[in-house]
Amino acid sequence: PVELTTGLEAPWGLTFLPDRSALVSERISGEILRVPANGGTPQRVGVVPGVHVSSEGGLLGIAASPRFATDRTVYAVVSGRDENRVVALTIARDHRSLTVGRVLLDGIRTADRHHGGRIAIGPDGHLWIGTGDAFDPANAADDDSLNGKILRIAVDGSVPGGNPGSSPIYSKGHRNVQGIAFGPDGTAYA
Repeated sequence: PVELTTGLEAPWGLTFLPDRSALVSERISGEILRVPANGGTPQRVGVVPGVHVSSEGGLLGIAASPRFATDRTVYAVVSGRDENRVVALTIARDHRSLTVGRVLLDGIRTADRHHGGRIAIGPDGHLWIGTGDAFDPANAADDDSLNGKILRIAVDGSVPGGNPGSSPIYSKGHRNVQGIAFGPDGTAYA
C-alpha cells in the first residue's frame, strides 16, 4: 500500500502509473506530485497552469492514459477563472515537469462551489467526467449546459458514438458529481 498522507496538502485526485507510482493532484496549489511505489517521499512533477482556486475549485481530478508508458499523457479537470476545462497534460520522462498538451473540452461553467471534477477512463477507453451544477440547479437539466452532468468524450476530445445525443452529455440531472467508478460488467456508477 502507498501512504498518501505524509507531507501532502489535502489531495483531490489520484491516479496510478504503470510503474505503480501514484500521481496526486493538489486542489489549492495546482501541483501534481508523484509518490514512488515504495511509499517514499513525494516529488513535485509540476504546477498545472491556469488553475483558479475557489471554495471547491482548483486542480480537480486526474487520470493517467492507459498508454502512459508511451504517450506520457495525464488528463485533468481544471477550474479556471471563467470556465472549467478538461486538459491533456504531458509528463516528462523524468517525472519532473509537465506541459498542457491540449484542451479537450471547455465551456463548463464555473462558480464558487459545485465544480464536480472527477475524471476516469472507462472500460470503453473514453473519458468520463463528472461536473457540478455550478451552484445553479437549473444547469443540471439544461441540455445547453455541460454542468450537473456526466460527460463522456474520446481521449482526443471528440464525442464518441453511444452517447445519448451528439454532445458530450451522457447523463444529466446531477447536483455535483464527485466520483465515477465502473462495475465488473462496465456499468458506470457515480
